[in-house]
Amino acid sequence: MRLFFFLLLALIGFTSASVSAQPVVYVATTGNDANAGTLAQPFKTIQKGIAMVNAGGTVFVRGGVYQEKVRFNKSGLDSTNRTLLTSYLGEAVTIEGGFGTPGAPIEILTDSFLAITNISVSKNGSQSKALVYIHKGAHHIGISNLSLRNIAVSGVQQNAYGVLIEGDSTEPCQQIMVDSCETFTSAVGPNGAATAIIGNVTFATISNNLFEQQAGSGVVIEGNSITYPRNLLIERNHVHDAGTSPSYLIRGGSYITFNANHTSFADSGLVIRQYPSIIPNGTVEYLSVSNNIFDALTGPAITVNIVGPQPVNYLLVANNSVNYNNLVMAPAVILGKIEFGLILNNIVNVQSGQPVMDFDATSFTTDIDYNMYYAGGGTPKYTVNGTQVLNNLSQIQQATSREGSSQLADPLFSNAIAGLFQLAPTSPAIDAGTDDVLTFTVLTDYENQPRKAGNAVDI
Repeated sequence: MRLFFFLLLALIGFTSASVSAQPVVYVATTGNDANAGTLAQPFKTIQKGIAMVNAGGTVFVRGGVYQEKVRFNKSGLDSTNRTLLTSYLGEAVTIEGGFGTPGAPIEILTDSFLAITNISVSKNGSQSKALVYIHKGAHHIGISNLSLRNIAVSGVQQNAYGVLIEGDSTEPCQQIMVDSCETFTSAVGPNGAATAIIGNVTFATISNNLFEQQAGSGVVIEGNSITYPRNLLIERNHVHDAGTSPSYLIRGGSYITFNANHTSFADSGLVIRQYPSIIPNGTVEYLSVSNNIFDALTGPAITVNIVGPQPVNYLLVANNSVNYNNLVMAPAVILGKIEFGLILNNIVNVQSGQPVMDFDATSFTTDIDYNMYYAGGGTPKYTVNGTQVLNNLSQIQQATSREGSSQLADPLFSNAIAGLFQLAPTSPAIDAGTDDVLTFTVLTDYENQPRKAGNAVDI
């Protein structure tokens, strides 16, 4: 009897060791959470896989739909040894939230050094406000190659998000990257977004993402009761075929680089909006907007909208291309009050009759110059404070005391209708800009080529 007891203890010890934490575990819809987590004997749930993988290990998920909420509780070791959740050999994996389980399908809080890649995420009937929710001081998180669907909150008209990075504690969320993800057909509420950065977030990158056929914004950046986001890079994203919300909305933030993004067939492009009485910590300052393309919009391409006395501080708008295929009555660029601004080397190409610019004349410390305006063969309209219409370059220069080196000319895009905005060899914009932008790190163009290729920077 005693021998049998010791043999039983040995067997139990062997069984426990076989399912202890491992550097690599596998999950499959045909698995069992009592299994060993190997490729031959996978776990059934992703949550079990995360619980059983070593810190810095990999959870491989076999193809199929997983109706569960995944909450990370396994940080990685460092930047080169992240805990990784990914599909196995590119198999189609979907994490589908809802089904009576509250909360985001994927939630990351307080964890660090994680990576999630090559997975689809959606929800069914969930009241969660996000598909992927990163908050509570999480840091060094990489999200890449996710496909995001069905963002809307079921039965409720409120903001919802594909990826929500929310600094909702005194410890900031930091070093967060969302790269090469796709968001499609998403009703996200009036101020929802495919990706949002809210509150105490610092050093975040949103890059190379596609936001298509959605009712909300591609990216929203805003403050909250704690503070506003800082040190952000929003680069090489594409918003296409969007609804009535701004493609990009900034309502609080500091040291933001908005570079080489593309907006096409949407309502409006980039909106910088300060609502100090509505959005806590809604100040916007130290913002660089460069090398972006705004094409075929039905509203303004760039808007600086101020509610209250405080201006946007330190704004650079340089080497952006704006193109309209149809007549739109709103100005292509609306510049509210700006303190210390540079508006340089931009091309604004509209249809005859549309204003190219509306400028707040009280922005005394803002320089606007070396821009090119064209109105489809008609006379470009330029307004000041929403009323005074200026119809030629001399009037514009006299009324604004700016635009001394700007031009009214056809920029000669190579094929704007086809979405090709390279300059033709005979374009008057070539070598016609100012090199001052190079001082502000606008060193490459939309195609990542050197911004200065000839005698001077192109407009």
